[in-house]
Formats: sequence, structure tokens, C-alpha cells
Amino acid sequence: MAALKNQHFVPRCHLRPFTLDGENLAINLFNFARQRAVLNAPVKSQCSADYFYGKDLHYEKKMQVIEGL
Repeated sequence: MAALKNQHFVPRCHLRPFTLDGENLAINLFNFARQRAVLNAPVKSQCSADYFYGKDLHYEKKMQVIEGL
């Protein structure tokens, strides 16, 4: 279950066009709270939270099917 702990509320497939070289690995961003730019931030940790859709993984697994298409 730990493999599905990090759940994105903005699917990574939507972030892909904004990633460096379209590789879906790193993205440049601006942190408004700290008022600073962050270069090459990992996409894996952006727009996500631990068990955002719940620990039962019901919604997470359904979203994976849609995102995989």
C-alpha cells in the first residue's frame, strides 16, 4: 500500500506539458508563500498529499485507469 501513498490532486499527466523537456520528471515553479522560484523541482511531489483520496485506495485505483488512457 505504501506504493500508492503519494496521491496527486492534479494528475501528473496534466503537468507533463510543463515539465522540463516533456519528460515528466522535473518542473520549474514559484512558491508564493516563500516568494521564491524553485528550479528543477521533482514532479513526483507537486500537487500531491499522502492518501489524498483515502487509505482504502478505491478512488486512487479508479483514477489510475483513467490517467493510463
